[in-house]
Amino acid sequence: MFSRRAVPAVAGKPGHRAVTAKNPLAPPGPLNKRSPWNREQNESALARGQPFTLLMADGREYRVPHRDYLSFPPKAPYVIVYDDVGHFTALPLQTMTGLRVAVAENRTSEK
Repeated sequence: MFSRRAVPAVAGKPGHRAVTAKNPLAPPGPLNKRSPWNREQNESALARGQPFTLLMADGREYRVPHRDYLSFPPKAPYVIVYDDVGHFTALPLQTMTGLRVAVAENRTSEK
């Protein structure tokens, strides 16, 4: 049988644990607010106008060549990535680990 022990309240929310040196994990909360990767980071990458790749916790990568390949449902904790043949994948923000942008080479010819 499991024992229940009292968990100190945080900011008036019973059952949430405080983040301390002994408890380094953040308290649970809405996915799009507590996730290490968030919607604004994806929107910022789109605004740059450069192709990028979304990196996922399971090692998968999803290429986003331009803004038509990524959509943001209102208030959803996921984004939708489309491919070239019309398929799509819903990617939870909580499982995103980052993005990679291909840096264009500065091609100058020296004479």
